[in-house]
Parts: sequence; structure tokens; C-alpha cells
Amino acid sequence: MAEKENLHAGHRQRVKNRIRRSGLDDMEDHQVLEALLFFALPRVDTNEIAHRLLQRFRTLSAVFEASPEELKEVQGVGDNAALLLNMIPGLTRRYLLSKVVPHARLTDTEAVGNLLKPYFIGKTEEHVYLLGLDAKRVPIACELIHKGSINAAQVSISKIVSEALRMKASAVILAHNHPGGSAIPSDEDVRTTLKVRDALKAVNIALLDHIVVGDPIDTSDLSGEFVSLADSGLLMR
Repeated sequence: MAEKENLHAGHRQRVKNRIRRSGLDDMEDHQVLEALLFFALPRVDTNEIAHRLLQRFRTLSAVFEASPEELKEVQGVGDNAALLLNMIPGLTRRYLLSKVVPHARLTDTEAVGNLLKPYFIGKTEEHVYLLGLDAKRVPIACELIHKGSINAAQVSISKIVSEALRMKASAVILAHNHPGGSAIPSDEDVRTTLKVRDALKAVNIALLDHIVVGDPIDTSDLSGEFVSLADSGLLMR
């Protein structure tokens, strides 16, 4: 038993040294999972568990987006390992937002999209966010308004208005995602946008844009593509 533990310890140290030297870029997906699981399973062969996870979920992203209950169905994955894996999308969002938000200068649509896209990394259902801006178009806050399909029947327009007033925003930008799909706005997206615009206008707050974020279309942009409804001319109607 002691000999086996020594073998595990030696292997883990070699893996950690490799990461220190070269990072994760030249590692296979199962090796990345294996190393990550070191921190939740200190006395277990995590290589086998990593292989089982990828056999079940196929990709790293699917592993990280699985629920803790689904993860624990894989042999060897307990509460700590499931929680660690499930935290990765949220940690990624927080990391990217900490880099983007404090330095945000919303000078154009691209800057707006780059600010808002990280909020949707790893989200497997629709989320609606409201970004409040002051009179100089500097971000005040970005708050989650709704989870689920965005339409006038389900999204509380009064909640959007009250949140914008609470922020003391001079203008706002709405954003939501299309999990598993493209960023092309639906007819319902358009109808809801116009209703929100009119409701905000009644309290002298401008809706500057509605950003729709789709799933990533390639590995170079983990936060996905986006479409601006303002750029389409919709908000000028």
C-alpha cells in the first residue's frame, strides 16, 4: 500500500512539474482533468477517473457543465470532485470579468459585446442581464434579471425598469444568450426589445442596445459570437 502511494505521489509531482514548465497547452484533455482532480482526491488514481469522465461526457466543456448529480454518477467522483469540476465555468467567468469590467470603455459595439460576453460562458440556459450606465456611458453595474426564455410574457419588464431606476442609470444595455445556438435574434427577441425600450423611455432611461450572445463557433473565442440589435437599426424605429 505504501509503495502504491509513493508511486502516485511521484507521478503527481511529475505532472505538477510539467505544468509549471509548460502549462496546460500541450496536455491531453484527460491529463488536464487528472491534474485538476488531484486537488479534490489526494489519495486516488485520478487518471482512471478522468478517462471515465470523458467517456461519459465526451468533452472537457461537457464535463465542466454537467451538474454535480450527473458528475457523481461517474465511479470515483464524490462531492468534493463534483463541486470542483462544476465550479470551473463560474471561475472562468469571474476571471474574464475581473479583467474586462474595471477597464471597460464602451466606445463602440465591439467593446460592449466584449464586456458582456463573459457573463454567458458555460451557461446552459438563457440568462438575461441588464447593464446600467451613467451619463458618461460608464458602467455602473450589471445585474441578472431573468433565467429562462426571453419573451414579453416571461421577462418582467417592470423588473427591468425598477432595476434601472435602482442603479440610477441614465442608459442601459440588455443582454441575453442563445445556449446551443447562433446569436441571430428571434422574432420574440425583437418584440421584447421594443417593449423594454418603450417602458424605459417612459422613465427617461435610454435602451442603447440589446446584445444577443450565441455559443462559441470556434476555439479561439470561448465567450461566443454576438449580435447587436442597435446595429440592425431596430432601436431607431
